[in-house]
Formats: sequence, C-alpha cells, structure tokens
Amino acid sequence: MQFHWIAPLALIPFVMRQKPIGFIVATLMTLLGIASVLAILLHYPDMSLNTIEAFIPQPGPTFFKYIYIKPWCRISAYAVGIVVGFLASAYDSTNVASPLR
Repeated sequence: MQFHWIAPLALIPFVMRQKPIGFIVATLMTLLGIASVLAILLHYPDMSLNTIEAFIPQPGPTFFKYIYIKPWCRISAYAVGIVVGFLASAYDSTNVASPLR
C-alpha cells in the first residue's frame, strides 16, 4: 500500500476549506496506526524486539517482520506530516520571529 493513494482523504478537505474534516481524517489515520501496532503486539506477546535478530532468519514473529516494514503501522507519522505540512503552508511565516534571522 502506498500512502499517496490515501493522502487525498486528508488533503482534499484542507484544500476545500473544510479543515476540521481534514484534521479528523488525519487523526483517524494516526489512531489507526497506533491501534494496529498495539493489536499486533498484543497478538504476538513473545515477539522478538532485537534489531540484530531481525536480519537473521528465525522461527516466530519479529518486530521487523510484523511491525517495522508494514505500512499500516507507519501511517501515524505520515498523517502527522500531512498536518504539519498543511499548517506550515497555510500560515504566513513572515510574521514569525526567528532567532536565526
């Protein structure tokens, strides 16, 4: 699953000036990611979390195999990025005082 296929679900409401709907969709994406990681961790309580073991073939579930590479577990960071990108582009940054200027 590629995230660019579902990004319009959150971006189109922002463009159509329906910001609350866009924030709700992004929040649901974030909660979906958190819930999927939690569900996987609860389903596999004996999952190996060692990063070195992820590259050595082992029987049983590993964090890398079931969580790290699955896109539905990483959608939270993508949704937060969509919201931050919208906020950065929507607000005028010329009035923001920066210590680097």
